[in-house]
Amino acid sequence: MLAALKASLMTLPLLAVSAPAQAADPTAAARSGASAPGLKGLRPDPNAIPGGAQARSLLEGIMFGGLLLASISLVMAAGLMGVGKWRRNPGYVESGQSGVLWSLAGAAAIGGCGALIGWAFDLGTTIK
Repeated sequence: MLAALKASLMTLPLLAVSAPAQAADPTAAARSGASAPGLKGLRPDPNAIPGGAQARSLLEGIMFGGLLLASISLVMAAGLMGVGKWRRNPGYVESGQSGVLWSLAGAAAIGGCGALIGWAFDLGTTIK
C-alpha cells in the first residue's frame, strides 16, 4: 500500500519524491538532478546571522505568552461552564465547552508548531 502511494506521488510533477541515495553509489547525487549538489544538506542555522539567538529567545517568549493565554482562557471557559450549569443556562454551558476546546486546540498548535514547521521544511527539501 505504501509503495503504491509513493509510486503515485512520484508521477506528480511538483511533488516528485525521490528514494534516499545509497551510500555505495557515489554517482547517485549526480543522477538525482540537483542543480547545486553543495546545497543538498543545507540546514537553517540561527547563529549564522546577527541576533539569531535573540530571535529564538523572542520566539520562545511569544510561545510562553501564548500558552499562558491558553491556560487563562481554559480556566475562564471552565468557569463559564460551571456558572452555566449552576444557573441552568445552556448558552453559557455551550460557550464554555467551545472555549475549552479552542483553548486546548490553541495549546496543541503552540506545542506542535516546531514539529509542524520542521515537517513542512523536510517535505520541502524533497521537492525537485
